[in-house]
Amino acid sequence: MTLRLVWFGNDLRCADQNTLSLAASEVDQLICLYFDDPKYKQPSRYATQGMSALRRRF
Repeated sequence: MTLRLVWFGNDLRCADQNTLSLAASEVDQLICLYFDDPKYKQPSRYATQGMSALRRRF
């Protein structure tokens, strides 16, 4: 059995994750990991609000 870990950064769009597609095709089990950093809840200079509820639920 092969196992691989994919650590998501700030970009959670699965379609843009070449590593995710490659890993899923090569292993029996895939663990996807994302850390919810509190700084992403705060507004930034590019957005008037923090991370949306839909994105947080993902």
